[in-house]
Amino acid sequence: MVKKRAKNGKTRKVRKYTHRASEKFVIKEWEDRSPPSQTLNFLSVLLVSRLHTDKTIDFSSKASFRFNKQKKAFLKNNIRDKKYDYHCS
Repeated sequence: MVKKRAKNGKTRKVRKYTHRASEKFVIKEWEDRSPPSQTLNFLSVLLVSRLHTDKTIDFSSKASFRFNKQKKAFLKNNIRDKKYDYHCS
């Protein structure tokens, strides 16, 4: 933690990151199960100007095992502080 002084003269503790790492997970095979684009024709009828979509990714049992193994190795090699942030994107 590092102390920072604000404009009003008060100090506060701010986390200082000392290490950053990233690693890609290689997808060997994938299948798109999205509905056909014709199912979106209702947008022109409703005159919708914004569309929000989500992605759901399901791993096979083999891919899930590989992902968790790679994640465990990555964390083992990169945790250098007591507190750390990890996120998968």
